[in-house]
Order: sequence, then structure tokens, then C-alpha cells
Amino acid sequence: MNIIPQKIFSGRRFIKIALNPPNFNPGSWCGAGKIWLDEENSEYWLTSRPREGEVKRGYAVEIYRSNNGLDYSLVNWITKEELSEMIGRTVQSIENQQLLRDPLTGKYHLYLSIDVFQENIAGRVDKIYASKWETYLLTADDPRDSWNPYGFVLRGDQEYDSGESRDCSINIIDGLYFCLYKARPAGKSRVNTALAVSSDGKSWRKLGLLSIDGERQPEYFLLNGSIFPSSLGP
Repeated sequence: MNIIPQKIFSGRRFIKIALNPPNFNPGSWCGAGKIWLDEENSEYWLTSRPREGEVKRGYAVEIYRSNNGLDYSLVNWITKEELSEMIGRTVQSIENQQLLRDPLTGKYHLYLSIDVFQENIAGRVDKIYASKWETYLLTADDPRDSWNPYGFVLRGDQEYDSGESRDCSINIIDGLYFCLYKARPAGKSRVNTALAVSSDGKSWRKLGLLSIDGERQPEYFLLNGSIFPSSLGP
């Protein structure tokens, strides 16, 4: 029996707001994370980064845990100042994050999109595309305990991602990591979705920008999605 996606999603119902921003002033919000369901331990993990207004950008990464996927409790918190000390350079802002567990080692991986530009350009219209976004990895034995710095795993080392190499959406299929991420050339406004793969979640091989039916991505194609297993492959 064939079931169209619209049929499945027609049953969606609003239940509640899972997480509120630090305050409700203009420009304040939280999010840019991804929920991970740990089926082995029946736990839901949610990461978020808070922001207050235009100047106090993503100033921390928050880790929340839930037993039912509805009610979340804060179990860990890493500020951008603490992250700056780990890395050895100033982190201007934290945005997209993703938490998952490596199937081979059992260690938890926390991928963070961070702005490492030499100055805070929040609110600077003339420098919207001057920021430098790269992806950094932290590891831990338990998300509630201390996190250890591993290093940058997606650098802006290609022309197409020299300005942004961030906002990963990572899925593990048959032990292979697939990563869709936002890629933008330095000084340019056009953002595309790029693909990278890895066997351990640490060393990544970039496969370049994705094409759509063999054609270049359209101007409005900004957001990346997820890759799922199927009987015909990913």
C-alpha cells in the first residue's frame, strides 16, 4: 500500500513549545539545534544556542535531556568564552549544533558552527558576509559531563566554502557518516548545500556542492536536510 507524505503529516498536531528563548525582547531566540533520539537508552537529546538581541549573539551551547520528547531539562552548558579557551582563538558566536553518538567508540560527538572572524560584526550591514564560519568538534563520554576539544573538522579550505563551512546535518548509515552543510564563498552572498563523508566523524572528505537533476543549485536553495537509509542505498 502506498502512503503519500501528505497523509502522514496530516495528523500533525501542536502540543507545546519545548524551549523558550532567554527573553522575549526583539532579536532574542534559541534553537539552531537538532533533536537526537537515543533509542538504546530511551532518551531524547536537544541542543540549542541562546541569543539576546543583535549584539549578544549565540553566546553558549545548551544541552537538554528528556524522557518523553516533550519536557526537557538543562543538563550542560558551554559558553563561547569557555569554547574560546579550548580552541585558543576568539569565538564570536555559536550557531548550529548537533549531538550524536559514534557507533564504533560509544563516545558522544558535539558539532558546533562557530564564527571565528577577528571581530564581532553583529548588526554591521556592511559586513554581513565578512564572517568566518567553521565547524568544531567536542567529544565526551556522557553529555552531562565535561567535553573535550577535538578540533576543527570542517574548515573553509575550499573556494566554495571559504566563507561558511557550517550548519551540519549529519546522519550515520551503515557506519558511514554523511554530512550536508552550508557552504558559502568568502565575500559572497550565495549559500549552497555541500556534501562530506567520514568513517569516524572526525576526518571528513568533501565531495563538493550537490547538483539538482544534474543542474546547479538554484539561488534560493539554502537549507540542507537529512540523508536516510533505504533498500536502494542512502
